[in-house]
Amino acid sequence: MHPEHHDTLVHSNGRAGNQATLDALEALQKIKPRFNHRFTFEHFGISTPEQIKMIATLGGVVSVNPYYIYSRGEINAPEIGTESAHTAARLKSLVDAGVPTSMHADTPVAPPFPLEEVWIAVNRFGLSGKVLAPEERITVAQAMRMITIDAAYTLGMEDRIGSIAVGKYADFAVLEEDPYKVAPQKIRDIKVWGTVVGGKVYPASEIRP
Repeated sequence: MHPEHHDTLVHSNGRAGNQATLDALEALQKIKPRFNHRFTFEHFGISTPEQIKMIATLGGVVSVNPYYIYSRGEINAPEIGTESAHTAARLKSLVDAGVPTSMHADTPVAPPFPLEEVWIAVNRFGLSGKVLAPEERITVAQAMRMITIDAAYTLGMEDRIGSIAVGKYADFAVLEEDPYKVAPQKIRDIKVWGTVVGGKVYPASEIRP
C-alpha cells in the first residue's frame, strides 16, 4: 500500500466518510511516510474545519464538487441542518489551510461546465439566489486555478496541462469574455469562442449547429 508513483483518489462525502478517509490516509502515512502521494478526497461534501487542518498536515489533496452548494445547499437543509448544508464544499477553508484544491462536476450528476463551477465558488448562490455561507466564497483567481493548474496537479499532469507554457500541450479554451473583468454573477454566462487543440484553432462557430 501507498507505493511511489501510485496515486489514491477516494470518493468521500459527509463528516463520517471524510473522517474514515482521513483515518486511512493517516494510517498509510504511518506505514510509509511521504508527501508526494497526492492522496485525493473526491467530492468532499460536508466536512469540519478540524478535518481540513488534518488533510493539510497529512499532505492530502481535495477535489470538490461545488454543486453541493448550488444544487443541494437549500434542498438538504431540512434533512441535515442549515449549517451542514450551507457550509458544504468549504473552498475558502481549504485554500486558507494550503490544501491543493480542484473542482469537478461529477457528470452526469451535474453539468460539465467549468465556468459554472467558478460561478458557484465565487458567489455561493443556492437555487433561490440566496448566498450560502458567504465566508466560504473564494476569489475568481482562486476558482480559476481550481479548474486549470490545480486540477492538473490533482491528476499529476501539471507538467503537461493546466497552464499555457513552453513544453506543455497547446490545448486550451478561448473565451468570449474575461472572467476576471465581468461581474461575478455573470461568469457562468461567458461563452466559449473556441478551442485550441495541439496548437490548431477550432472556432465554436464552425462546430455549433
